[in-house]
Amino acid sequence: MRNKWMVAVSGLAVVLCAIAYVSASAEPKPVNGTIIGEVIDIADYAMFGRHGAEHVDSGTYRAEHGFPIGILEEETGTVWIAVYRLPVPAAGLQTANSTLAPLMGQQVAVQGLLYRAPGVNLVRVALAREY
Repeated sequence: MRNKWMVAVSGLAVVLCAIAYVSASAEPKPVNGTIIGEVIDIADYAMFGRHGAEHVDSGTYRAEHGFPIGILEEETGTVWIAVYRLPVPAAGLQTANSTLAPLMGQQVAVQGLLYRAPGVNLVRVALAREY
């Protein structure tokens, strides 16, 4: 009788571990959404807290040289890394720098797929316009 309980408990432990593994390794599910906020140079914001009109020139310069840019969400203060996908069927993701750099320091409304993973927020930009 004792062996049956040990087998049952071991089986239950294996099932719970498998469920935990699948849950932890599950792909983040994107949702369509809109973010309203300021276009920022992520490096300058992360290192020095800089954003706004006084950092447009330096942020634009860094964006043109490949530094990541994103959106500082107005309502929550959440930073979203911005990527873009060309509308060509076989195109891969690229930075959204060429799309958003001209809007550096401005309030924008960005529509696209929103991805959330522990510690990271990413928006795949479909449309960006001044807000």
